[in-house]
Amino acid sequence: MAEELNGPLVADAAAGLAEARRRIAACAAARSEALDLGGLQLVELPEEALALPWLKRLYLGADAGLRAQEAREGPLYGLQIDRKRCNALRALPRGFARALPQLEELDLRFNGIGAAGAQALAALTALTSLDLSENRIGAAGAEAIARLSGLT
Repeated sequence: MAEELNGPLVADAAAGLAEARRRIAACAAARSEALDLGGLQLVELPEEALALPWLKRLYLGADAGLRAQEAREGPLYGLQIDRKRCNALRALPRGFARALPQLEELDLRFNGIGAAGAQALAALTALTSLDLSENRIGAAGAEAIARLSGLT
């Protein structure tokens, strides 16, 4: 199912980065409001993603297969997840919130976003949906996220 929904799982981070760039280019060409970069073993978000100011939905967590499994079976918290089906983002690029002002939905599950990354997200005032589960945002990050008034 992951192959159908999200393309084949990538062999390594270099292949994941190449696939991410391919998806970003396709998103830009179609002016799509959604971009799925989940499950590509990314350690950083490609700068090209910051050139999509119309983007409303960005998936940076697990691959589509794991998301479908979670939809069927419920939250995957505490389960042993194959990290090759996730990203490993520790931070977001400088200017992330400024570059993506229309972002309404952001999925960062199963990454390693810390407090500073979570605090940077507080500037995304259009957000209505944010998933930071299985990250390490700490109390300061949680406090910053709590200030986002539009989350449902």
